[in-house]
Amino acid sequence: MDVRAKIFAGVTLFPRRWPRAASCGAAEAITSTEWPYRDARQRNEVMRGGQPTSGKAGMTGDMASVTWDMRGMVVAVTGGARGIGLGIAEAFAQAGATVWMGSRNAKAGEAVAQRIRAGGGAVRFQPLDVADQTSVRAFRDACLREAGHIDVLVNNAGVLARKALLEMTEEECDAMLDINVKGVVLCCQAVGEAMVAAKSGRIINISSTSAAAGAWKSTVYGATKAAIWQFSRMLALEWAPHGILVNTIAPGAVPTDLNANVMAIPEQRQIILARIPLGRMGTPADVAGVALFLASPAADYLTGQVIFVDGGRMVT
Repeated sequence: MDVRAKIFAGVTLFPRRWPRAASCGAAEAITSTEWPYRDARQRNEVMRGGQPTSGKAGMTGDMASVTWDMRGMVVAVTGGARGIGLGIAEAFAQAGATVWMGSRNAKAGEAVAQRIRAGGGAVRFQPLDVADQTSVRAFRDACLREAGHIDVLVNNAGVLARKALLEMTEEECDAMLDINVKGVVLCCQAVGEAMVAAKSGRIINISSTSAAAGAWKSTVYGATKAAIWQFSRMLALEWAPHGILVNTIAPGAVPTDLNANVMAIPEQRQIILARIPLGRMGTPADVAGVALFLASPAADYLTGQVIFVDGGRMVT
């Protein structure tokens, strides 16, 4: 099952319903299989009564149900060339959004973008070092020049030096702090300027269950991911008057090249699985589904929250 099928499985259980004019009453709705708006951005404006948010986060209006249709939306994804970031970029592209991917690995990033475009997705790739302010602003400016707006920012870029603290070098520590923490700050700051001006936007920061639960040789990494939580909470409070929602996704065990060395150790893999009530590892598509939700009108009243995508790990 591909990413789109996995994420949209079961959507047909809920028919698309849009409210009639106010005079028809809140209980009446039109059920249709046709999209009544030009794109997702127009849909959002209509659901706001045709008016900007005027500094209020979320939309007004009675909506019987929602879909994950992201047509007309522009989504920026950092670290989009591999792993969870790639899964998120693919999901948004398959949902109809225009995706801007950023990565330090230009060769891999462009190859991924070409593959998604070959499948019909609208994807642009721009080299990006999230720890460098000049690079971050160049990424933002390229996106705004072509697309004119950024609706969603997904801060996914991250690195992990899995070492005991006494074995870690200063360079390895600096890299995690620069990319995992400073990178999120710089990207929010740069893209946030455009979102504040537009009085609208969604920011989704990717953290980890390592921020709240013990993880093997991940002391500094866990601290950087915990920093993202509090940063996101404070930013949600600061930018709520501007109509910007800020939330965090904390994935559990999702095998990627970032943790391949641990997953390759049978004993460690069994320890990880034993702590997951659902009995399996996660996938990038599991995380991507939550990202789509947070970018959709279904999450209009959700900000400053952390959502664990961990198969139940945090309840054990």
